Amino acid sequence: MRAVARSSAVLLLVLLATPKDADSQGATLPTSQPDDATAVRNWHLHAGARPSRASFERLRERVRSNPKDAGALVALARLYSDREFGDYSPQRARSALADAAALGSTEAKMIQDFSTIQNAKSMEDARDSIKELQSLAPGDPLASMMLGVLLGEGTAVVPKDVSRAIDLLKFAADNRMVQSWVGLGYIYAEQEGGTAHAIDCYSKAASQGSPAACMQLVDRYLDGNGVGKDPKMGFRLMQQASETSPDAVAYLGQMYFDGTGVLADPAQARELVRESADQGSAVGAKMLSEIYLDGRFGGDYNPQLGLHWLAISGERGNALGLAAYGLLKLTGLGVNRDVEQSRNLFEAAKESGIEGNDADMVDLMLAAAYDPVKSQTAFDAMLAKKGSNPGFAKTAAFLQLAGKVSDTRGLTAEVLLKGAADNGDPLARLCYRLLQDRDSKY
Repeated sequence: MRAVARSSAVLLLVLLATPKDADSQGATLPTSQPDDATAVRNWHLHAGARPSRASFERLRERVRSNPKDAGALVALARLYSDREFGDYSPQRARSALADAAALGSTEAKMIQDFSTIQNAKSMEDARDSIKELQSLAPGDPLASMMLGVLLGEGTAVVPKDVSRAIDLLKFAADNRMVQSWVGLGYIYAEQEGGTAHAIDCYSKAASQGSPAACMQLVDRYLDGNGVGKDPKMGFRLMQQASETSPDAVAYLGQMYFDGTGVLADPAQARELVRESADQGSAVGAKMLSEIYLDGRFGGDYNPQLGLHWLAISGERGNALGLAAYGLLKLTGLGVNRDVEQSRNLFEAAKESGIEGNDADMVDLMLAAAYDPVKSQTAFDAMLAKKGSNPGFAKTAAFLQLAGKVSDTRGLTAEVLLKGAADNGDPLARLCYRLLQDRDSKY
């Protein structure tokens, strides 16, 4: 189980973590009940209580009533940036941050600078943002963490500097930036002989309630990587993570189904996945779609509900959900065909960090499905490679279903999908089942 991938978590370390209020220097944790904006900060920084739906609605009302409430705007930006909250919308997050920055929010401007640097292709695009973060980093924990993350990863405009990244992240961690321990763990995990340091960092963050750290440790206890193999400890850590992370609730369901660290209980697994999806998790929505479409966790086949939750998982930013729905929209498999929407969904899947065979599939579809000249050549190449990787057979099947190729070498889409499904490709398995119902529109 790979609950948290580094590539998908780095930006969240910045967007979803906050030091003492950067716009009111010297502020400390309130001793009374915090207001909604402060509660969001405490949730991300101090692993406090997860904001409720009512809290989110109150924040939106605050902004409607007072569009110049920078604190509420930044809090909304964090919630819109969180794939687990259920209202994932990068566009709305960027808009809220822009409004807050225009009102003078230092915190919003720092987050904008970080994003600019991360995405910049040339130094000219990011020079001012780099100077701003570098000037703030010596005394500001959030700026230190941002610069540490950038240096630890390396970008097109910021050369990788692991030593300096560690110093900056340690400063941020020592100033109560819990997620900085997770960033340090990522760096140490990549270094030769750094496993013990990585585990120590993850453990410190987990002891302070970080669900991301808990899930990193889960993987290690399940694999025996740097620690003694202990599925029960992995299960307990996932339980801890599930207290504040809806994604972890879904992964906990997976552990109940597999009997990992706990007695197998398929009914409890299905219940937890539904709970995760209802809480707003894109991962939970994707798993719930598989329960209905593929019989995962022993669920009953229900294509109408399955496609409903598959679409929701894509709307919430789940990369596999976006790719799967893109394939269905391209081919008209189980849904109304919309070629332009399929292209948008594939592009969104790439931006959301799709990985492995499915990333190859998305790249091939973007290269071939919308260019008649390339389609047949790509199809032939896919068939030549299908024996080594089931993903190529799956992708060839979708080009065929989309009517993009004429010579199919006698292979039907159904045969190709079944072959990929039998070789363990979950997306092929899901779509093979839908292909059997392709005359119905749900």
